[in-house]
Amino acid sequence: SAAGVLPPVVELLDLPVLTATADAPKLYAAAHASPFLPVALYRSQSGGDRTLVATIERHATMGALLSDLDAGALWRFDEGGAIDVEIFAGTLDGASRNDVLGGANLAAIAAPGGGWEIVQFRDAELVATRTYRLTGLLGGQGGSEHLVATAKPAGSRFVLLDAAIAAVPATLSDIGRDFNWRYGPANRDVSEAVYADTVFAPAGTALLPWAPAHLDAARDAGSGDVAVGWVRRTRVPGERWDEADEPLGEASERYRLTVLAADGETVLRQAETTTPAWTYTAADQTADFGSPPAALTLSVAQLGDTLGAGPETKRTIDV
Repeated sequence: SAAGVLPPVVELLDLPVLTATADAPKLYAAAHASPFLPVALYRSQSGGDRTLVATIERHATMGALLSDLDAGALWRFDEGGAIDVEIFAGTLDGASRNDVLGGANLAAIAAPGGGWEIVQFRDAELVATRTYRLTGLLGGQGGSEHLVATAKPAGSRFVLLDAAIAAVPATLSDIGRDFNWRYGPANRDVSEAVYADTVFAPAGTALLPWAPAHLDAARDAGSGDVAVGWVRRTRVPGERWDEADEPLGEASERYRLTVLAADGETVLRQAETTTPAWTYTAADQTADFGSPPAALTLSVAQLGDTLGAGPETKRTIDV
């Protein structure tokens, strides 16, 4: 390109709700260039006119994993796990346990099948030039726990989620539509070779309900019915830790409960409910299995107003 200037490296991220409510997709852009200049981001569709949608003013801390991130612990610090990350520039710093629990050191790691697992780290050790070993990991944050079981191999992209990432406007009608994105130095014309192109469709991750927690089931010894229950989670941050109920985040409360065969895949029965509970009658068990089973494989997902079912929680339970 002209004068040896290369296009910037840009990541477009469709993220869950991290700090506020959402009634539209949460899109962000992160950029790296050396030297760094503000990056202009344009959007078009089907050869239409390009529209400037964002200017990335700050250099993001981004790079790639040098080691695999295997499935780790959920809901607690993983004291045995570590990942090595090489970043293009900048630094990664540790934070206290309380600061991490308060939202510090959020990062996004690209999952092989799409989407971003949101992780936090407590400790960051510089082990080589621009390379950090991150420990004290909290995986599956922001409702991304369904991606924890998917290993992220070395080479997976890494973006620190701090004030350097720029918000990109998006609407409900943008979800699922492939847009052409073009980005480059904001002080250069969009037609120049210092710009690069990508195709990206907003997914609306911020609008998906989070997976329910604590799925459990128990059989009534008298009737043979199985009472199934779970705990609702919300994608909408609450105002207070001591609130009796988390905000719903949807116009109505609805769930889809699925009974699976012993193979864990074949659907035997589905039901919708408006409360976090469901009764699997003895008669229905016999109809589905031939006789009441000793164990059940169940999954449950909350149904959202906009995009339908969010990620599911799945568990095999002795009853």
